[in-house]
Amino acid sequence: MSAVERKRLLRYIRTLANTLGLHDWTINVAPDEPDEKEAYAAVSCVYGRRIANVWLAHGVEQLAPAEQRLTLVHELLHIHFDRVLSLSQQALPGLLGAAGYTVYEEALREHVEHGVDAVADALAAAFPLPE
Repeated sequence: MSAVERKRLLRYIRTLANTLGLHDWTINVAPDEPDEKEAYAAVSCVYGRRIANVWLAHGVEQLAPAEQRLTLVHELLHIHFDRVLSLSQQALPGLLGAAGYTVYEEALREHVEHGVDAVADALAAAFPLPE
C-alpha cells in the first residue's frame, strides 16, 4: 500500500472513529499487515490508554468503497469491546484453569465477533463512503 493510500485510509478511519464515539482515541495505522492472513484488517488496543493500532492487509485499498467502509467500521467497533476481552484475560484463567479458560475465551471471542459483525452490518450504510 502506498503512503498516499495509507494517509487516505487513516483520514477516513479518523472520520469513522469520531462518528463511532472514539473521538478521544489515538488511532494509528501500523506499517505491517495483520497476523491473520485472511483478514483485510485487524485492531489492537493499548492497555490502559485510549490508543488503538489498526493493521491493514495489502489489497484493502482496492476493495469496493462499501466493503472498505464495512471492514473499517467493523474493526473500529472492536475497540468498544476490547475491555471485555481484556478483563476476561486478566480475571478468569486463575478461576477457570487453563482448559476451562481456553474454551471460555474461544466462545467469547466468537460471540463478540458475531456481535461486532451484526452491528457493523446494521450501521455501516449510515456512514460516508471513503473518497
